[in-house]
Amino acid sequence: MLAELAELNAAYERKFGFRFVVFVNGRPRREIVPILRARLERTRDEELSTAVDELVQIAVSRWRTS
Repeated sequence: MLAELAELNAAYERKFGFRFVVFVNGRPRREIVPILRARLERTRDEELSTAVDELVQIAVSRWRTS
């Protein structure tokens, strides 16, 4: 699974030009793989919007737990 995740991450970075970001919130890696696969099918504009939303969710979570 780690090799697949690494391959998908590399494909994501090649396609979009930035790193994959997702609010993991305790989810196991096996739940992240299908999310990453689905997001690879999107346009760059769609993914930029989603990536910003994910970053905000991460920041809010960290702020709440600090």
